[in-house]
Amino acid sequence: MPLIILSGCSDDEENNTKNKVLMLKVDYQTFNFEGGIEYTFDQKTDSFNLDVDYIYYTDTETITITYRELNEILFDGTLIWNGLGEMKTPQSLHAPEYFDTISTNDVIYPSRGFTTLKAYLYDWNADFYNVWMSIHHLKKVREYLSSNPFQQIKVFVYTPRSGYTDSNADYYIFIQN
Repeated sequence: MPLIILSGCSDDEENNTKNKVLMLKVDYQTFNFEGGIEYTFDQKTDSFNLDVDYIYYTDTETITITYRELNEILFDGTLIWNGLGEMKTPQSLHAPEYFDTISTNDVIYPSRGFTTLKAYLYDWNADFYNVWMSIHHLKKVREYLSSNPFQQIKVFVYTPRSGYTDSNADYYIFIQN
């Protein structure tokens, strides 16, 4: 009986052809990398747009960030005026130790830079340099930049206390492969 050879993609090859979004969290004041999550989607898209929906003037304000092309929620959180809101989606993030790092002294910047996702009635002064320095050594970040070198990195500042930037604020960075 002849040997039948099935050809196909290895797990690594198949994984690299999937549409993925990496969401990383960096502390607003210390610039410490605090964790992240990798979303994987079967549907490929020609573009990567994020829509920010901010519902305010309610007791509990909400912010939702949606991957427009797929209508997928990547982030959902609450803001409370005299309290502390919370991230609802995703329910949890991988700890920093989950992400492999590369020991190198070189810094690779995104060729098209950064853009701030705006939701609030006021603007934040995003410190892209220090945010990037806290994550540029992550293996996943390098892989995403290598597979999609002409993207513009999207940065969102989330503060769970409405109207304040304090020790609870964080940067959320979105990168597509």
